[in-house]
Amino acid sequence: MPQTTNKGYEVQVTGSNSGTWGDVLNASVISYIDQNMGGLTTLSLASSPVVLSASQSRDCILRLTGVLLANVQITTACVGFFFVENVTTGSFSVTVTNGVAGAVAPQGNRVIMISDTTNGVRVAATDTFPTGTKCLFFQTTAPTGWTKDTSLDNGAIRLVSGTVGADAGTADFTTVFAARTILQANIPDYNLNLSGVTATASTTATVNVYQPGPGGVGVNTAASPSSATVTVTIGGTLPSGGSGTAMDFAVKYASAIRATKA
Repeated sequence: MPQTTNKGYEVQVTGSNSGTWGDVLNASVISYIDQNMGGLTTLSLASSPVVLSASQSRDCILRLTGVLLANVQITTACVGFFFVENVTTGSFSVTVTNGVAGAVAPQGNRVIMISDTTNGVRVAATDTFPTGTKCLFFQTTAPTGWTKDTSLDNGAIRLVSGTVGADAGTADFTTVFAARTILQANIPDYNLNLSGVTATASTTATVNVYQPGPGGVGVNTAASPSSATVTVTIGGTLPSGGSGTAMDFAVKYASAIRATKA
C-alpha cells in the first residue's frame, strides 16, 4: 500500500481494504500519529552506538539515561521533529544523526531536533536556561526543574560590572536597614575650629596682698606681702546643632528566592 512521504502513514486507496479498512487505519495511521505526538523511547547509554528501530524513530520523545563511557552516536529514521532529553552523566557527548548529518544533544538539557533527508539532524531549540543557571524568583518554592539555593538568607543583591564573586558580608539586611538614632559613641573624633564657640575653662593664680601704708594711703612696702589664691572660671557651652531625631533606614523591599536550574 502507498505511504505518506515523511511519516509513513498508510494511504487508503479508494475501493481497497474492504472489510479491513478500519484495522489498517488504526494500525498504520492512528497508532503512528499517537507515537508521533506522545510516544516515549528511553535508552540507557554507555559506549556503544544505537540504531533506532522504525517504531522508536516514530516516538515523539527520546530520553537518554546512563553513564557515558565514550562518545555515543544514535541513528534515527525520523523525518520531521522530535524531542531529546539527555540526562546522562559522564564527560562524553551524544550525537543524533539520520545518516546525512548529526547534532549533539547537550547533556543535562531538553532539546527540540528537526530532521530531513537533505540537511540531516540539527537542533531547533534548547531549554531557555542551561543547567547551573541561577535566577531570582518572587515565590517561596522553586519552579519545577530548579533547586532552591538557601546559602544566602536575609541578604541583598549587589550589581557589578565585572566578575561575579562569592557571597560576602555578615550583617543581615533587616539589621542594617532599620530605623535608628546615631549615638555619640558612633561619631568619630573631629578637631573643631573654636571660632564662634563658647568654651568652659578654669584656672588658679596666686595674688600678693600688701598691707596699707601710713594713714591708709598706698601700701607698706617695708612689710612682707601676704598671698591669696584666686580661681577664675570662664563658662559656656558647645552647641551640637543636632536634634536627636531617629534616622529611618527601613527601606522598602521585596522578598525573593535564589534557585539553580537542575
